[in-house]
Amino acid sequence: MRAATLTTQPARTGWVAVFLASQFSEFKGGEDGLTFKNPTWLSPSFEPFDTEVLGLLIDGKTLTYWLIFGVVVLFLVLLRIVNSLFGRVLQAIRENDFRAEALGFRTVIYRTVSTVLAALFATVAGALLAQWLRYVIGGMGTLYGAVIGSVLFVLSVYYFPTGVLGRLRARTLR
Repeated sequence: MRAATLTTQPARTGWVAVFLASQFSEFKGGEDGLTFKNPTWLSPSFEPFDTEVLGLLIDGKTLTYWLIFGVVVLFLVLLRIVNSLFGRVLQAIRENDFRAEALGFRTVIYRTVSTVLAALFATVAGALLAQWLRYVIGGMGTLYGAVIGSVLFVLSVYYFPTGVLGRLRARTLR
């Protein structure tokens, strides 16, 4: 009887996810997501100061260049992290967790720090992607749409690791 319950659990979870995705459109913008305008501080006509600052006219175009420079610096920081001892330890943990721990590395601490760094850089990348695409799937201004979208994504990856079509093919082969 327990095995039958486990096989119907993904189906129930899927229906709940579909129901939640179709509801709460006032929070997450419906099927189209939420759109927003480009911030005024990135538009070329934006000038926060009437005069030059240190011989440089600061406008939206200059701020855009500084933003691009910041992205390049973040990329270089990521390269430095990957090629440092910290990155090598993470690669060792990826290959064989027990061996890395036997070598004296505290794998829990390394995993925690790497998760925090991954969340930090993913947040920056997501914000820049949303800025570039000019819309957010999930919800801007409220946390509900983003939470629902992330839960649906995690559940779809968990319950459909080979994709929806792979899951259907496996089911038809049984």
